[in-house]
Amino acid sequence: MAQWRIDNPDLPEELQEEFSFLFNEVLTLTYQWQTFSSLFNHSKKRVDLINATAPAFFWLIQDNMLDQMILLLARLLDPKETCKKRNATFDHFATTLKKHNHQLADELRKHRESLKAEFGPFKTWRDRAIGHNDYRTAHKVELLPKLQWNQLSQCIELAQQWVEKPQKFHSPECSFIWSIPDVGGTEAIISALKKYRALMEWERSDWRNKNKVPRSSFDDA
Repeated sequence: MAQWRIDNPDLPEELQEEFSFLFNEVLTLTYQWQTFSSLFNHSKKRVDLINATAPAFFWLIQDNMLDQMILLLARLLDPKETCKKRNATFDHFATTLKKHNHQLADELRKHRESLKAEFGPFKTWRDRAIGHNDYRTAHKVELLPKLQWNQLSQCIELAQQWVEKPQKFHSPECSFIWSIPDVGGTEAIISALKKYRALMEWERSDWRNKNKVPRSSFDDA
């Protein structure tokens, strides 16, 4: 995705670039979630279409997209430094901001804690199955928590609210539109799958129906 520079006159110059980076990370996360939801959280009919057409391929897509979203959120929530090396994270930004704007820094810290609490089950997955192969987890001695899509959606909304706070601090009327147009994205893929299914069903139909325009039972997916 294109990288946006977000100019905020209320932020010191040393934090402008870091804030833009964090904003773009959340923007990427938002697009990943919208794409994921459009494919796998849209409707049962759409999931049935995917499973009837290319289940193994879309299982790989679903698994990798979920891992990427969890890892991106985890990176944003990492501490300000690891092994004495600074991290570009919410924590580092708020810590640096504190000497310039104590009130906003405290608000950002509190909001990060709320996000961390909501992210808890996903962090367990990151630590024990995505970022590492925990032995006890791999051998099913300890089970991973069940993940809910609405929990992940809530985490992403909280991340969006975090990057909105510096912009709204002195301009409360500032509004954000997080919906990203799906230009040639998932809807184009779903449309192609429908056409493929329609052709397959037409080829398998009774010879007396061959003169009809191919239609699929998944047209409304």
